[in-house]
Amino acid sequence: MGFQGIQPSAVPEAFGLDEHAIERAERLATLGYVALACDLHGEGRVVDDLPEAMARLQPLFDNPARTRARAAGALLTLAARPEVDAARIAAIGFCFPMSLELARSGAEIRAAVGFHTTLATKAPSVDPGAINARMLVCIGADDPFIPANQRAEFETEMRNVGADWQIVRPDGVFDLDARYTLETDSGKLIYVVNRGMRHGPPEEPAKVYFRSVPVFETAAPELQWLTRSIFVGTGERYPSDVVIRFWRIE
Repeated sequence: MGFQGIQPSAVPEAFGLDEHAIERAERLATLGYVALACDLHGEGRVVDDLPEAMARLQPLFDNPARTRARAAGALLTLAARPEVDAARIAAIGFCFPMSLELARSGAEIRAAVGFHTTLATKAPSVDPGAINARMLVCIGADDPFIPANQRAEFETEMRNVGADWQIVRPDGVFDLDARYTLETDSGKLIYVVNRGMRHGPPEEPAKVYFRSVPVFETAAPELQWLTRSIFVGTGERYPSDVVIRFWRIE
């Protein structure tokens, strides 16, 4: 996952708590994580027929609050475990977007990850800062269940709330969009919108291409030069943090 020390909650796909979901939770456990696999349909029920599974899930799609309530129950159960650090929990979703809806609820989780996960919701986040988790979605460019307009709407939603998110393209390139506020030593605030891309072998940092184009906003008169210049950034990713250096184009 790349989030050191985090305990994942593994949310199963539309079929329920099947062998795939259990195997993923067991794999996380072998890596030293505390993992909880959620029982989506209840009583261990697995629905093998896709149309039937989607019919069972339609009420949750229609009312995201119900999805978020189920996800919150899983989160509380995992956080109550004595071996779990409640401040370092992530949610992973396969197909069904429960992990993304948990993040949209404002839950205090460190990360939300979706694999082939539906991005659409009937209750999108709209307020800046509404999402606390770092977001990662891994989808296929030609996935018939996630058309281009759905991806575009998701990207707009993430930008509106100022979420730190990234989308992994089929060719392995990470499209990055990060928004944050910097405070100078003198207390001046600088709002940053930083978009870029990253690709390359993570085990060989020197070969990783990590570039960005930041845009700065500030009300401080002495920093207005930031708003009148073009910048490029170079990044370096480490297990627990990211270092970005900005360069002003003369």
